[in-house]
Order: sequence, then C-alpha cells, then structure tokens
Amino acid sequence: MSIRSPRGAPAVCLALAALAAVFFLACSAKDGDTPVTATPTAPVAGESALFAARLDLAGRLRIAPVDVQLRQLRGAGWDSCAGVGLPGKACRELFGAGIIASFRAEGKGYRYHIFGNDFYATDFIKGATISDGSPLPNQMRIDFGAVLAEYSRLELVQLRLSPARIVTARITNIVPAGFSSSCPGFIPRGVDACTTDLVPGDVILIAGSDGRTYRYHVGAAFGVVATDFEFGKITMEPDPRAIELQGKMRFDLARRLGLRDDEIALKSYREVTWPDGCLGVSKPGVMCTQALVPGGFLAIYTDPAGKDYRYHGLITEPRFIAASFERGATLTDPIFGD
Repeated sequence: MSIRSPRGAPAVCLALAALAAVFFLACSAKDGDTPVTATPTAPVAGESALFAARLDLAGRLRIAPVDVQLRQLRGAGWDSCAGVGLPGKACRELFGAGIIASFRAEGKGYRYHIFGNDFYATDFIKGATISDGSPLPNQMRIDFGAVLAEYSRLELVQLRLSPARIVTARITNIVPAGFSSSCPGFIPRGVDACTTDLVPGDVILIAGSDGRTYRYHVGAAFGVVATDFEFGKITMEPDPRAIELQGKMRFDLARRLGLRDDEIALKSYREVTWPDGCLGVSKPGVMCTQALVPGGFLAIYTDPAGKDYRYHGLITEPRFIAASFERGATLTDPIFGD
C-alpha cells in the first residue's frame, strides 16, 4: 500500500486523509509486517513519500504524527529492492536515487527507505537484509532543499494548522544557508551551547491562505525545525538578496502566464556551477564560452496546474534567464555542488 499526499489539495481533505491513514495503519500494523508499499517502479526520490513515512510511523506507534520528528536524511543508490533484501525476492538490476530517512519518536530512532513514491519501514520488516546502498554520482544527488520544503508544506497544512485557519499553502522561498547541526539557526529553550560545525541547509518560507508566512529551517544533517511552532530563539535571517531575486523570478513568471504572483510556487532552488557562459541556455548561432561559471543557481517554479518552469542565473550579479521560454534553445543541466 502506498500513501500519497497530493500537492495543493485542500487542507480539510488532506487532514482527513492523514487521519484515516494513521488510523488504518495503527489498526493494521503488526510485528513482522512486510514493506507497506509495492516494489517501486521509478528509481527517483519522492517528496510526499517522506511525509507519508512519518504518518506510517505514527500509526505503527499509535502516537500523534506531530510527535514524530525527522532527524536526518542521506542519499543512497539502490536497485529495485531499495536496500531491503528479503529471502526469495528478486531485485531488478537498475540503479536509482533514494533516501534513507531517520525519524525519532518516544526516545527511539527509526529508519525508513524512500524510493520514488514508496517507503519501507525497515525496523518493522523481519528477516530482511538492510543495505545502505551505494554513493550517488554528482548528477544524481538528491535535492534535499526541495524534498524538505515540500515535507514542511505538508506538515504545515496537515499537522500544524487547523482547516478553519488555512486551506492551502505554497512555498515562496528556499534560501540556502549554513547552520550549526545542533542549533540550525534556532536555539531551543533550555539549550546553553551549540556545536560550532557548519552544515548546509535552507530557510523555507511558506505562504498560507490565511495571509501569514510560515518559516522552517531544514537540512539533511538535522531534519526540520518548525521555528514558528517551537520554543526558542531564531539566530539567523535568510539572505535578503535571495529573497528579492526569487520574488523577481516569481513575478516574471506570473506576468508571462497572465497570473497573479501569489499563484506561483517555488519548487526548487539550488546553487550550482554552469558548464558554459550561456548559463546552460544555448541558442542556435550563439557562441558560448566553455569555461565553468561558478556562483550560479537553478530555480524551478510551478503554476497552479503543477507545470514546471526553469530559471537559470547567477547569484553574484544577480541576473536570471527564463530558460523555459527561450524558443529553440537547448537547456543544459548544471553541475551540482556538495
């Protein structure tokens, strides 16, 4: 069985679906369960499947989903069995990008494998050989900012706010930042000292239909911190230049599509290196310098129907190209950083 959370669905329906899923899983989960999903058909990392795994764990433990905390993510390369080997089960020889998700609930850690739109509760599968998989090549690295932004949006709509207050929510900003892994831009109440390490993450801003903007700090090394719903102190602010730039691209796309800018959502924003001076947008008859161009970004926006639009650009200048609207151009993917 696979649980999916449709993008943009009204919060009333999402909340009811979440509660129904948790109730069903709580009543049906037993020791020795086989994976709760079928064999994945697409070797890519899903977004809402990560949130569905959280609901699954809450159902198995018979606790509220808000009491399950996502603590860490890491990428893994697997065959079709997604790192869950069962006696007598054959695995297709393919290589796809997946996610190992670490949750914490009731003082214990739990591990899930996410592969496409499917998830595997590895701690509840008896007799399985669990594999960490293989390292992912550079071009297959997971966009954790996008995955965690969507996870945060679903959490906000389904768990944090009542349907009477909010019906929909859209991601407006994904701003890369460096955080302490123990205090990711937010010092919880009662914490006296934070680690001095620096790990990558993002500040996520989400606009609710109640007129408010909600904020999350997210990162693969520390999970998700819902700063508006935690007790503590915010210690950093997102780069205002990135906020301004992302707002300009959102406005540009809305103008091109004849929409309001509050109908446009940001799906992904990644800092990248472009392979040429044309920033990955090559037009017939136009010569591009072949030197690598660092300090770039790739942004993907979506319209109300869920269609994606690419924007290529440079953070340092800043400037952008509405790549999806460049007729006759060949679009080249960038080189993704660590």
